[in-house]
Amino acid sequence: MDTLDLKGIEDRAYGTRSNNGLLDIVIGLGLLGYGLLADIGAYLVPSYALVIALLLQKFVVTPRVGRVRFAEDRRIRERKGIVLIVLLVLIPIPLGLMLFFADKLEGWAAFVSTNTVLILGLFVALGMFAAGWAKSAARFYIYGIMAVLNFGGAQLFAQPHTWPMMSTGAIITVVGIVLMARFISANPVQKAEAA
Repeated sequence: MDTLDLKGIEDRAYGTRSNNGLLDIVIGLGLLGYGLLADIGAYLVPSYALVIALLLQKFVVTPRVGRVRFAEDRRIRERKGIVLIVLLVLIPIPLGLMLFFADKLEGWAAFVSTNTVLILGLFVALGMFAAGWAKSAARFYIYGIMAVLNFGGAQLFAQPHTWPMMSTGAIITVVGIVLMARFISANPVQKAEAA
């Protein structure tokens, strides 16, 4: 009698779902959108990124691998990762508002104002590290290191935050598209059999 390794089966299913490139594409397009629309409408980026995520999930991922309910510990880890990412997205907002409305920058506000690009890069990197931890996907750690290097270079050479945002987003989007193409070729849509 053969025994089933349910943990192994769940790990393979989770790996299939987390290596489909969906999160990479959404994060990459989000960063790219923030960089492109920074001065005219960056507030629209979360809505279009969410629409893209929902469409890709519905029409590309779910028809190929279906819906899966993972073990409680894995779901808890993903929820904690989502909370971390949301916090890392929301924390810079009050800092930016304080800097925007500050008449005279002194102390830490002056430091933040002087190093805004680098600090923004650190928040992007921390978000990538949180996504890597939550999804058990090492490529997000590499994205985080890339973000620190891109934003650090922009800070060093006095470039605006839009360039490292767009370059980081573009690279992540390309990797996501490649992963999505591999996912699609490895997981064709199964045709329903007639009853």
